[in-house]
Amino acid sequence: FPSHDSPAREDEQDGIDYHFIPMRIFNRMINEDKWYEYVKFDGWNYGTTREQFYTENSLFIMTPSGLSHVSPKDLEESLVIYLDIPTEIRSQRMYERKGNEDSVQRRLQADEIDFVDFLEYNVKITDPYFKIIDMYKIIKEYMEFPAQERLFIVTGKPNFK
Repeated sequence: FPSHDSPAREDEQDGIDYHFIPMRIFNRMINEDKWYEYVKFDGWNYGTTREQFYTENSLFIMTPSGLSHVSPKDLEESLVIYLDIPTEIRSQRMYERKGNEDSVQRRLQADEIDFVDFLEYNVKITDPYFKIIDMYKIIKEYMEFPAQERLFIVTGKPNFK
């Protein structure tokens, strides 16, 4: 689970959706170089600690900005799946998550910039109605290769239904 320094929404749970960390602690961890990667969006920090990256996780959901912080060596040992879902569907899903219009529009605008010329992926999914079981089949096929130790799903938010 990535870490996040914003308050949890009413439908989010610590340890399930994110690790929620107070901003002052998140910033202290930046100064102590504890983050493998982190990005700032809309005034909030999102990140993965070095410990999470190397010992706890093998699945990461990131934007291209987050992925750009992953070392070339670590990318070689990873499978990157790009979820390229139409804006209209992503917008609808964001509203369903109780997003207000202003934050949804900011997210969509940020994604338009973030995904320009994005080519750092192994698999691209464009079907907005894919099922998690279909994702599992793709993962299983690619993860059988010994070099693939980590899985990155690169997406704007939210793309899972």
